[in-house]
Amino acid sequence: AMVKAMDDNVDAFVAETLSCYQESEYAVEALKQVAPLTPLLVSYTLRTDGNLRGGEYATSAMRRLMSVTSRLHVKLLAILFNCAEPEAITVALKSIQDDKDLSNDMKQRNVLMGASANRLTAVDPQWTLAESEEAQPIRKDLGPEHYHTFVSKWADMYGIKLAGGCCGITPEHIQYLSERL
Repeated sequence: AMVKAMDDNVDAFVAETLSCYQESEYAVEALKQVAPLTPLLVSYTLRTDGNLRGGEYATSAMRRLMSVTSRLHVKLLAILFNCAEPEAITVALKSIQDDKDLSNDMKQRNVLMGASANRLTAVDPQWTLAESEEAQPIRKDLGPEHYHTFVSKWADMYGIKLAGGCCGITPEHIQYLSERL
């Protein structure tokens, strides 16, 4: 109902902070049913090792996402990573670069890559919201200049076209990126 209500007023839908392929498939299927002509951006969140929070390899989820969007004729505009440490995003982007078939498929279909890291300390793999008593601490070592080194590497080495920030990334971080990229 939400997608249908907004369809006339949006240029694209974003399914964000997804932890597994199955969540992205649900988004694709929902979009196909009510707004099949509206493009979709899918953003996954990662563990420290560069795999999706649910444990699946990022490249595996992306291949499956490319397949389902092709089969259902949903325009996949971009695949992104968000709400993860920049180091984890770097690992995932490297794995995509190393997967030549996936990289070529994305290029042929004009699917963009993007990333919006957070500035939080690494999340324990055993963490649960029910047991959480306080906010995840902010990293002290990831100021605007240091964040820029990650984002510029992602753009130069891995070809991302969309960059931003998630939890703890401030307007100063984004301004610094904007002035230098």
